[in-house]
Amino acid sequence: MQTHWTRGQYWLRIQDWNPEDRKQWFVFNRRTRTIRAWNRRSHAIGAYFGSQFYNNRYAVLKPFNPKGKGQYSPHFGQLYYVGSTYQNLRTVGNTCLEVRSNSHNQVMYFMRCRNSHQSRFYLERRGQRYNRYPLRDGQQFQIRTRLRSNRPLVWSNSRTGSQWYLKIMNDNRNNRKQWWTFDYRTKTIRSMADRRYVISDQQNTRAMHGRYAFVRYYRNEYWQRIHWNRSSRQTIQNNGNGRVGRFRNCLDVRGGRD
Repeated sequence: MQTHWTRGQYWLRIQDWNPEDRKQWFVFNRRTRTIRAWNRRSHAIGAYFGSQFYNNRYAVLKPFNPKGKGQYSPHFGQLYYVGSTYQNLRTVGNTCLEVRSNSHNQVMYFMRCRNSHQSRFYLERRGQRYNRYPLRDGQQFQIRTRLRSNRPLVWSNSRTGSQWYLKIMNDNRNNRKQWWTFDYRTKTIRSMADRRYVISDQQNTRAMHGRYAFVRYYRNEYWQRIHWNRSSRQTIQNNGNGRVGRFRNCLDVRGGRD
């Protein structure tokens, strides 16, 4: 569910995975054979009012009226999930929920079922999980690269919008911008020089690959959460585009050299 369209209907879109957004969670209603929004139980997934079961119609989240008639009939809002091979969300009129392209914020459609990859979905029931950090909150530490120089991370050179570049520089223990601390409550790594600043991606870039790492104000964004990987690779990962590690983005030194 995203922006409001008309007559209490909301566009249905695919977006980058963000389990903290309540608009990305749904529940089955077995009694009415509908899929309801978690934060708006009076609304169900279906084609927009007036489209019935026609091919190539927008999918929306719309008010569900069990006593409606005509274009407001509950018959047009009933869906069932086909598991096994196809993994489709189908209407009783044999149209399937489908997406045109695999990119952020794409609008969904109802198309004649053709069992393509664009119409296959799986159900995710778990949110994001975080491991404990190796140090308690408030304990200061440096983050050093495993390259030959072992230089520490420091934030300097403001860009715009209260964003500061994250770099590796020569060691200077008197520089407070080289010291960090964990905050497990918000799942962030904060600067000891100013606790309002956290290690983050560039603003408004979400999970995009190959973007600069910044230190910026904490805005309670899903993309500012940090995973500390304590395995042999010892990587710092943000919440990428999936629950498991292979979809996350790692903090990386450009060019692999110092």
